[in-house]
Amino acid sequence: MAEQYLSAYAVDARDLDDSLGSDHDPLGRALEAGTSLGGATLPGRGWDVLDRAFDAWNLPILAETWRRPWPFPPFGDADPWPFPMRASRAQLDAISRELADFDSERIHENYDLLPSGDDDADEVAWLLEDRLTSWVTRVLELGTELLIVRDGGR
Repeated sequence: MAEQYLSAYAVDARDLDDSLGSDHDPLGRALEAGTSLGGATLPGRGWDVLDRAFDAWNLPILAETWRRPWPFPPFGDADPWPFPMRASRAQLDAISRELADFDSERIHENYDLLPSGDDDADEVAWLLEDRLTSWVTRVLELGTELLIVRDGGR
């Protein structure tokens, strides 16, 4: 069974920007300079299109962060894999408000928006209420930015 792995890091914006100008792998350099916040494993496939559900649930900044790779535009013609997502300080403040205002009952009411329907509802609730909320809170406390890397099965 395919899974998608999320790894979250608190990163300094200067380290991210400096990594782009180097001859080395920018993602690798950014992760080395960052502080690991932990991870999450989502079962199955289709998590790369979760931004559609976020849009429908009025989580527009989270949706934009989920769908847009860092750096933007990405290197080359295709989306990178693993897929790094960056949330700036301004985006983090907005995402924090979005998550605080979000009614998680909407996940079960709109399960048709999820990759595997209602089977994914509990995982998405956990992702939004626990993992993303704790990562955003911790990064705001540290005064850094958030870098999440999606890897595994798309």
